Amino acid sequence: MQDTKPWWKFGYVWLVLSGPLIVVVAGLHTFWLAASAPDPVLDTRVLRQNEAPAQQARNHAQTGAPVAAPVDLQLGTSSTPSQTPIKP
Repeated sequence: MQDTKPWWKFGYVWLVLSGPLIVVVAGLHTFWLAASAPDPVLDTRVLRQNEAPAQQARNHAQTGAPVAAPVDLQLGTSSTPSQTPIKP
């Protein structure tokens, strides 16, 4: 006579089910982390103004041209009238 055991007493069942179960638990944990500490919203205008000196230096290194007048980061305008202001 064949020995019939309940399904939960077979080791292979738990081996097969453990993979998806671990993925579901990890997904719930990841969602909890994302919902409990969202990233702050950054002002892109400030980021572009802070990148201006690096972009000027990069352009100068590529072309060998002299660097233009420095950009005033507080006002977003240049110190010479020939340059256009940084637009928000």
